[in-house]
Amino acid sequence: MAFSFTAVLGLQVSCGPTLGDSPAATETTDTSSTTTDGAPTTTDSAPTTTDRSSSTGRPSADGLATTEAEPPSPPDCVEGTVQDRWLHIDGTTLDERDKLQGVTVVDGSLVIYRVPDTDLSFLQCVRRITGDLHIYDNDSLLDVSGLAWVEEVGGDIIIVDNDALVSFDALTQVAELGDTEIPSGDPSNPHYLRHHLIIANNESLERIEGLSSLQYVFGDFIIRDNPSLISIDGLVGVVGVGNILAINHNASLCISNVNALGDLIEAPSSPPPGWTTQGNNEDC
Repeated sequence: MAFSFTAVLGLQVSCGPTLGDSPAATETTDTSSTTTDGAPTTTDSAPTTTDRSSSTGRPSADGLATTEAEPPSPPDCVEGTVQDRWLHIDGTTLDERDKLQGVTVVDGSLVIYRVPDTDLSFLQCVRRITGDLHIYDNDSLLDVSGLAWVEEVGGDIIIVDNDALVSFDALTQVAELGDTEIPSGDPSNPHYLRHHLIIANNESLERIEGLSSLQYVFGDFIIRDNPSLISIDGLVGVVGVGNILAINHNASLCISNVNALGDLIEAPSSPPPGWTTQGNNEDC
């Protein structure tokens, strides 16, 4: 067991590996972005990770082993790539989704914003996104299983303001949110942009059961302001966080579930300043 959180900050500490050069966060304020404008933290050196294969038997937030279910067989898709630095699909540009027909790779970032759809079945061929995945402000979205076959996201994952979404059960094959090297002009001193996981302000979200293969988040790990959230079992495979961790103001989420996630984090070996777990349910 690496450490446990309290309602403010975890204090039970034991030794464990570190995630490269992860610096201690310098601010305690939760400053996660909910749009595409935020600039993630850069660092002077790339974190390193340990090769840990996914297991079929995984701990859950209640301490019991769970078995990961394989997604159903993917539909027949034609190998193809769409190149677009920011591919936006929203209520006014639905024709943009035609670019995704049969496409398995989005070379760039994909933004799903204010679509009228109740599901994301139009994404069922996508296997890889080289940039960010943003899903936000979709009031009708009920089902994200169209993302079941995505194996890699090369940037941030941001799930924000999807008021009808009850369960997030997708992206079960994504193993890490890593970093991207930024040209620095000095090959001996490379800089890296770390990538974040942000799940916030989803009014009806009760369960995060997806992301069950995720082990490393090199940037920020933020779960906040999801008032109906009761389960984060999909995230208990995370063993390393490189920057800020904030699990805050999820009024229905038992603090014991938050502690269970913290018990399994190995890197860093102790919670740095700026990590917060407050405003969750301490009465269960």
